[in-house]
Amino acid sequence: MAEPINPDPMEWQRVRELGRRMHSGMRVLDPETLELVRRVATQVRIDASEADQHLQNPDGFRRLVTEILRRIH
Repeated sequence: MAEPINPDPMEWQRVRELGRRMHSGMRVLDPETLELVRRVATQVRIDASEADQHLQNPDGFRRLVTEILRRIH
């Protein structure tokens, strides 16, 4: 996999915490969270249009967060 673009460790930590909350069943879909996931997706080389498509529904959101977590570990 290619190197991340402008990695931000603080944002990556927030996404890791989001993943933990998501797996515990907590509601995590709010505008701030969506923007965080959108930013981090581009940092790990996920195309912005692909990220936006995933962010349109809860299942896509979960898949996108799962892929981001896979890429930052």
